[in-house]
Amino acid sequence: MLLQVCHTVAYAHSRSVLHRDIKPANIILGEFGEVLLLDWGIARFLADPDETLTSGRPINTASPEALTEYGSMIGTPGYMAPEQAVGAPPDVRSDVWSLGAVLYQLLTFTKTFEGPTLEAMMALMQGPPLDPRKRAPELEIGDDIAEICIAALEADLRPRTASAMALHDAIDDVLQGRARAAAAARTVEEARGVWEEHRQQRRERRTLLGREAQLEGSIPLWTPLEQKADLLWVRRRLRALEVESSDTVEHVVSLAENALNQDPTCEPAADLLAQVHYARFEEAEEAGDVPAQRWSAGRVRKYDADGSWTVRLRGMGSLTLRTNPPGAEVICERFDRDEIVARKVDRRVLGKTPLEDVPIEPGSYLLTIRSPGLRPTRYPIFLPRGHRWNSGAVPVPLYSDAQIGDGFVYIPGGPTRIGGLVGGVRDVAGSMRTWCREASYDGNEELRTVRGGFWNCSPAQCRVTSRWGDEPQQAFTLTGFRLVRDRPLPG
Repeated sequence: MLLQVCHTVAYAHSRSVLHRDIKPANIILGEFGEVLLLDWGIARFLADPDETLTSGRPINTASPEALTEYGSMIGTPGYMAPEQAVGAPPDVRSDVWSLGAVLYQLLTFTKTFEGPTLEAMMALMQGPPLDPRKRAPELEIGDDIAEICIAALEADLRPRTASAMALHDAIDDVLQGRARAAAAARTVEEARGVWEEHRQQRRERRTLLGREAQLEGSIPLWTPLEQKADLLWVRRRLRALEVESSDTVEHVVSLAENALNQDPTCEPAADLLAQVHYARFEEAEEAGDVPAQRWSAGRVRKYDADGSWTVRLRGMGSLTLRTNPPGAEVICERFDRDEIVARKVDRRVLGKTPLEDVPIEPGSYLLTIRSPGLRPTRYPIFLPRGHRWNSGAVPVPLYSDAQIGDGFVYIPGGPTRIGGLVGGVRDVAGSMRTWCREASYDGNEELRTVRGGFWNCSPAQCRVTSRWGDEPQQAFTLTGFRLVRDRPLPG
């Protein structure tokens, strides 16, 4: 209603007419929903300050709120602009002040100045009304609309809102902005629901991958097709899930972008987009798709309002390493892959053991552990994004040259990636992470060598333990292994 009143007053001003008595009692709703501004009895022309629209009726004493006239002071206390109160010539901004007083009452349910006429007039002379947010804190009045109200109620003419239309536009912008914000919030809520569907699809995919691995391990290649029904169904479902998951992600992105179009300041929409593109980044990283990684990382940075997702792009992890004996110096070398060649890109000293949660970026590293009187120990680690590497509760043992012997390189046990082609046949896993430990070494057992996940030792001496996803699978366990140097693999 107030917006329509602003339109009415703006029209009157365009005809050089001031109302001079805008207040709730003079605003009514018509029979067909139209908003009417009544009582133009003391309205005046800007061109002729002494001429009213209805001569002989300058004061409407029958009004519910009687007009007050002190000399040339005409208006209603609580809605009368300061310049009207002192008898100064009013202009269009005087009506703007009255419109601001109506807005004030709509926001706080109280008038700008309460009390009898004289007290209200004295309060008006002393300064602007109390901030509406302080007058009615329990109503949680928005800062945007409160500032608009305050600007319309400025005591001085210069800083006051310039016109009724300017006041209309300011209020309308807030209302439209809130409407857009509400629409954007609903769209984001819908997008979150779709994103949860995607997450369920990814959980189903992980479960099916584990099931596929189990079936592949238990069904020989020569098994008749009809006995592979379960495996075939799992593979068909995995292919269908890829399509469904891609469609779901596109739907989430479309909804979240629509929310930003509705309200460019909608932080939940931007945060959801950053989250979605970060998930895409992780998937591209896992697949080794560098262009897709860079594209997704760029989108993460674009939508990351508070920088939290950008921090995750760095994927800082940590390293905890303990040795026996302690006090060993740890030199860290980082390697990046250049096509098929590993290239050293950084070298630094991490300190002396024990190292506890030392920050370290994701990547492939070779640690060299040096302790006086003992052979330097090479300790390779691969740190995935955001992971913590811990050497375990048992400190890594360090050995002397005599203990290790000539022609051998000691590699302490730890997680590693095994897989690849051995003799033209793919082995247990292409990128499996395995924990290997050597139970003991008494110097008499057969030399053990490892390549691609195949272990040259008898089943009684070692076994392998590997995990697919969250499901335990077949594997082999050792507490460390020795690599033959400059010798061919047996067999």
